[in-house]
Amino acid sequence: MKVQKIVSLDEETMRMAQQIPNFSGWVRRMLLLRDRGTDAVQLYRDKVAWAAAVNEEEDEEVRARIYARVQENKAQTRLGEFE
Repeated sequence: MKVQKIVSLDEETMRMAQQIPNFSGWVRRMLLLRDRGTDAVQLYRDKVAWAAAVNEEEDEEVRARIYARVQENKAQTRLGEFE
């Protein structure tokens, strides 16, 4: 059963929310991350730092292998597939 919860936003946060496709889904994902003990801000910082490190890699072959592995991981849907 779907239950509604109203979120009040000011003008600035409303503009931000409008930039997020499926804002309700985003809020649900953030709540689930929090419930599982994951800090979404730290997760984002780690992702940004990882991307910067990959982008600094000068060996194009290494970068291509990393990119291919990321695409492979994105296609995986079950935890067992990550082995």
